[in-house]
Amino acid sequence: YSFRWFQPKQPLKMGWVRPPLILKKDKMKIYFVASNDQFIKLIIANLAAMGHDISTSQEFDIQKAGFADVIWCEWADNNALLVQDYITTATKILRVHDYEAYTDVWNQLNPRAFDHVIFVAQHIADKVQSRCKKPFTNYSIIPNYIDINNYSDKGKPENNKIAYAGYVCRKKGIGELLMIAESMPEYEFHIAGTLQEADILHWLTDNKPSNVFLSEWTDNIAEFFKDKSFVISTSLRESFGVATIEAMLCGCIPI
Repeated sequence: YSFRWFQPKQPLKMGWVRPPLILKKDKMKIYFVASNDQFIKLIIANLAAMGHDISTSQEFDIQKAGFADVIWCEWADNNALLVQDYITTATKILRVHDYEAYTDVWNQLNPRAFDHVIFVAQHIADKVQSRCKKPFTNYSIIPNYIDINNYSDKGKPENNKIAYAGYVCRKKGIGELLMIAESMPEYEFHIAGTLQEADILHWLTDNKPSNVFLSEWTDNIAEFFKDKSFVISTSLRESFGVATIEAMLCGCIPI
């Protein structure tokens, strides 16, 4: 899928619906604003390799936006509200993941103010549609991008190691994961992630089962999965399940 889009420059009038985005092949200035860039690094790298001029920031920068042909806002957060209200001829793109669908941002955020909205899964689009006052059609479903060339499942003997990767919090089912680990002492549970809640860190430090091993998050996640035979997800909900897919590409059997 190509992320090279062009929006005809027309004034936005009351009741006017923007036409579909049209593919444009020439070089563009694309500004990414993302409080967390973990899911767009590969997209940015590929667009830069195509010859596009890329700029980024964690918070909306009006100076960078002023030179942009395309403003890509990653996450429906406060940055999205700023981009929404920013008057420009640039094409505005918003990409929505899972957690934003359940926040109060939709009391103020209007998807119709963007040229295009990208959802990484249909169920997220459905949830947001149900929360917005007016329906909108200017969106597409584009799953998260994973470069399969970065992973390999060759030559892996089966063992008793179960991997978990991602955020470590209640929403991701850390309590259930620890209960499973305690009931399966014959397996090792290896967790690589970012702890989001201080009380969970305290509990893990003092009370985790002896067959649970903690590691810090690593950008080389394929290396973490290399010696594991299984991957487990105890998450209450997922937008796409990137870590599970990455583990499967490394030959791990999903649980």
